[in-house]
Amino acid sequence: MRDKPLETQPIERIQENFLAREERRLLTWICSKFPAWVSPDMLTYLGMLGAVLIFSGYTLSNLG
Repeated sequence: MRDKPLETQPIERIQENFLAREERRLLTWICSKFPAWVSPDMLTYLGMLGAVLIFSGYTLSNLG
């Protein structure tokens, strides 16, 4: 076991593709429109729920 917590350092994202500038502007705009109670974890859970629903629908459509 560890006695002291791990120190986290910010991750440096290097975006050099041709859409990087517009993607950053769009993400900044979208994030500014979210209510304060929306968190990254909540969006991850929502995405996982969507993936499970899609998988379930695909599986059920192939049973009959």
